[in-house]
Amino acid sequence: MNHQFSFESKCTASFYVVVSLLFVSLFPIVSSAQTSVSGQIFSSTRSPIDEANIYSHAYDLGATSDSLGYFIIEGFPKLLTPSSKIILHISIVGFKTQRVNTSPGNENLVVTLENDLMNLDEVLIEAEKSHSQNTCLVKIASMTVEQLDRSSSPSRIQALASEPGVDMISMGGGVLKPVIRGLSGLRVTTLLRGTLVESQAWGAEHGIYMPEQGVDRVEIIRGPSALAFGAGALGGVLNFIPENPLTEIGRKSTISLRGFSASSGLQTSLATKKRSRHSHHAFSGGYNSHGDYSLPDGALVSNSFYRQFFGQGFWGYIKDWGKIDGAYSSSYNTAGLLGSEGYQQSGDHIITSSATFYSDSWIVKPSISYQLNHRKEFDSPRQPNVPTDSLSLPPPIIEPELDLALRSYRYGATAVNDGDLFDITVGISGVSTSNENELPDAPFIPDASINESSAFALSSYQLGDLLFQAGTRLDYVSVVVPGQFERTFSNPSYSLGAVYTLNPQSDLRLSYSLGNRVPGLSELAADGIHHGAYRYEMGDSNLDSETSGNLDLAYSFSSASISLEAAIFRNTINNFIHLSSTELEIDGFSVYQFAASTAVLSGAEMSVSVSPKSIPSLRFNSALSYIVGNLKEEALPFIPPTNLRTTISWRSESGFHASASSLLVDRASTLEFSSPGYSVFDFTAGSVISERLTWGVACSNIFNTNYIPHLSLSRELGIAMPGRNISFRLSFVL
Repeated sequence: MNHQFSFESKCTASFYVVVSLLFVSLFPIVSSAQTSVSGQIFSSTRSPIDEANIYSHAYDLGATSDSLGYFIIEGFPKLLTPSSKIILHISIVGFKTQRVNTSPGNENLVVTLENDLMNLDEVLIEAEKSHSQNTCLVKIASMTVEQLDRSSSPSRIQALASEPGVDMISMGGGVLKPVIRGLSGLRVTTLLRGTLVESQAWGAEHGIYMPEQGVDRVEIIRGPSALAFGAGALGGVLNFIPENPLTEIGRKSTISLRGFSASSGLQTSLATKKRSRHSHHAFSGGYNSHGDYSLPDGALVSNSFYRQFFGQGFWGYIKDWGKIDGAYSSSYNTAGLLGSEGYQQSGDHIITSSATFYSDSWIVKPSISYQLNHRKEFDSPRQPNVPTDSLSLPPPIIEPELDLALRSYRYGATAVNDGDLFDITVGISGVSTSNENELPDAPFIPDASINESSAFALSSYQLGDLLFQAGTRLDYVSVVVPGQFERTFSNPSYSLGAVYTLNPQSDLRLSYSLGNRVPGLSELAADGIHHGAYRYEMGDSNLDSETSGNLDLAYSFSSASISLEAAIFRNTINNFIHLSSTELEIDGFSVYQFAASTAVLSGAEMSVSVSPKSIPSLRFNSALSYIVGNLKEEALPFIPPTNLRTTISWRSESGFHASASSLLVDRASTLEFSSPGYSVFDFTAGSVISERLTWGVACSNIFNTNYIPHLSLSRELGIAMPGRNISFRLSFVL
């Protein structure tokens, strides 16, 4: 039996340690008495607020207010003292989300929420300090899963492109690669449940894949200041935050269906969550299927199909001493390669486990994880008798041109002390990675082992209206390619910044970050034909780390009817690693060599939201992005052109919502090529029919416009994006 995805023959001793720890963590620990927090939620007119959501992320405890505004949250650890701080987030549609500090045993907490005409979408937990705000200097954008699902995009990842500074490199239906401030691939970090998703995305045509269910929201961090997530995220971070456990004891199950006209696509999923007093769990699985998409003239784009199977499970125990949780996630993805008969497959298995320990002043969180990413590329068509949910293909059926298995073992621990004026976060982490070829012939990327050790410290200090933030990080990386070379990298990184509150409605942010990215294995050691990119690529084992110096200045303003955010940045990257043509050919393929030069990226982002006081159910949003990237006085490839996205949305008191949006893209021109500007219009609508049933309809490219994005990998092939695409979705709570 082919064992490419069998743990039995490929596991090392460290994997068994991980599995053992996971099973040990399943045994419950005797808990002692616990304490509670209770109170009442009012509006600014002193009316009780019903169904407000009150939640503590640190302790995974929450409640919903009743018709009189009362709530009670039980189960806080007994070891907390009256001087301990508990942070609660109170949120409900139509009111500003509020962050409240309280203490254990407080039974008379009274919170008054202000009306928020700008927050007419679903509940968004976005307070002074969001889930990750105390780990970086720039303001974090946050998009709820409801906002992502209401877009006309066929996936939640693609829907992120509606945020300023975020774009997508695309090819067909299954290749999506996020671009943040002009950087992508190994320079953008993707996190799922706090663990780095390693999809071997070193190739331009390699997308990122993960199950999109079980997610509450996505945090978007622009620039290299998020040192807690790794110094290599020179472009930024996409942090997929998991759903909160149920706040009430019981079970909730949901079935979701969505269909797409342009690709005859179908998305279906089943999710179930259960909560008891001291434990919770959730399971979900689904299938995404998209055929070849249709162009505006009705013609089908050959080999643009995409398939995905996924399944995942989460569990957690909440005890007096803290909490422990874990997750398993797997997905199998198959995507066609435009311009050829070939396709690629990527399979992932991710196991994570973490614990959280509480003391009077510190929260300590150790974690471990294991990931297997298996990537294959094929030059020949996918056979109809080959199952799309497996990468175990018998050699007589079809042989891949690329077959790589990447295994990563991670461990780490963070400790947080969140004071009223001074916060500090410290952490350590380690990664052991192995790359193995499954093909007997000369590999494109050789077998290798990579070991990383890191330590970081972040702190902030409040001095009146001025908040100072600082962070430092040290990474040590060892890369060993047996029989070829050994390299070690020792990189310090740091960040400095300040937030000045001009008045209750506005603030000014200034930050500088120095980050280092160690060259990827493909950049150091590739030597062969990269069939997916149709070229011969050669690495350079003498490449040094990329060093990024990023300066960021931002201003934000918010009132009852208008909010505004604006930012300018300049990112200078020394030893910027890129592919450079050698004007040679090997076996008929053009030869490209990885080289390093200095790159400079600069740009501006602005977004504005307006909700007229006379029509509070109406909302107007507009976001503008501008970026310029140069490499040795030449324009960097795949730099997003200037674009303006505008959305007009309306929501009734009954819950019906509708929106129309436009994307205006300027003409882009480089020394290599130029692409014309274009405009695309979309529409979405939906409502909550009952507590159990919601529906939504969307239409992208309403006017059937023929256009090719500047960041499309099919641009040189002259293949346009899909024509008018109508989708319909249903979500039913069992």
